[in-house]
Amino acid sequence: MKKIKLLLSFLVMFSTISVFSQEKTAVINDFVKAVFIENKSAQFIADQYIYFEPATDSKVSIAERINFIEMLLSNLRTEKSKAFDPSNFQIVNYNDFRGDKVKFLHETNDSYIVISKNIPLIYIYLKENKIFSFNYVLKGGEALFITY
Repeated sequence: MKKIKLLLSFLVMFSTISVFSQEKTAVINDFVKAVFIENKSAQFIADQYIYFEPATDSKVSIAERINFIEMLLSNLRTEKSKAFDPSNFQIVNYNDFRGDKVKFLHETNDSYIVISKNIPLIYIYLKENKIFSFNYVLKGGEALFITY
């Protein structure tokens, strides 16, 4: 009886983890489609998929943040569109990907990689099931995500 209860507890915990993981990859999948396939506006993408830190006394307005997102999306589309294959991409947790990848300075538990044609194209950092960052800068061989 104890073994059955333990097994049931394990199954419930595993299914909960799986649901959370599916929600996260669904957000990323929808983001990728909005950017590369549907060519949605920066405003739409920001409203649906981007996590903005609360800024009660920020000197940067939401409109300025959206303009920044628009610039980053334009660069992303320009730089990655040719390598992106809409029929052949997958989303992998950063820690699970075993190929060559950018090394980050921070914890990577909520980081994912969009891979197309077996090449890492986009590194995405999530917060509260929204995209906290899809862009990074390299500093001394390691990367830092840029947040909005």
